[in-house]
Amino acid sequence: ADLQVDGQLLLGPGQTTGWNNVAIGAAGQLNGGSGLISLSGNFANGGSFTAGTGEVRSVDGCGATRSAFTGNTQFYRLLASTTTGRTLVLQSGFTQTVTGALTLSGAPGNLLQVRSSTQGTAANLNLVPGATQQIGYVDVADNHATGQVIGQGTLASFNSVMGPNTSRWFVPNAGGGVGTVTPVPTLGGWGMLGVLAALVLGAWRRPRPRPSLCQDNQAQ
Repeated sequence: ADLQVDGQLLLGPGQTTGWNNVAIGAAGQLNGGSGLISLSGNFANGGSFTAGTGEVRSVDGCGATRSAFTGNTQFYRLLASTTTGRTLVLQSGFTQTVTGALTLSGAPGNLLQVRSSTQGTAANLNLVPGATQQIGYVDVADNHATGQVIGQGTLASFNSVMGPNTSRWFVPNAGGGVGTVTPVPTLGGWGMLGVLAALVLGAWRRPRPRPSLCQDNQAQ
């Protein structure tokens, strides 16, 4: 069945699961509290959604192969997963923001496809600094990560695929693997001076090559 919120729904610590579509009308107010909302179809935010510290899940079910998220929405925890192969469609030109934890996961041979509602026009996914991420078996296109880099590592390390018009996804600057990215500690002023001194000393002590009578052979 579908859940249509045209009044006020306060979830608190409760759970509401097994829905096909969840829609918030223009006058509707949905407060997720610390609870769980689970659906297999579309999440349409045309009113007011308060994330609290709860979680919204887009999962396999009801034979749905596509789940569309529309409207500008801020989530605390957002999970989209599949073992059968599904498509997560984000509205082009709009932003889905995640402040706590983002999980995007497919399965071998059945990737979770992340797409924009308009091919060639990107949707935005904003994973704010400090939020955690768990990414694996994803096929993404037409999406801009406007907060953190999503999937900080190589495509191969995440078993994923990246298509056109995609930015700040799978940047190999902080290791790979599925899981929370742990930043590398930075060096203070004295630490940087120590590194510089070690580099200078190493260059000064490096032995110089002797002239060779077989330079042509060495070049070969």
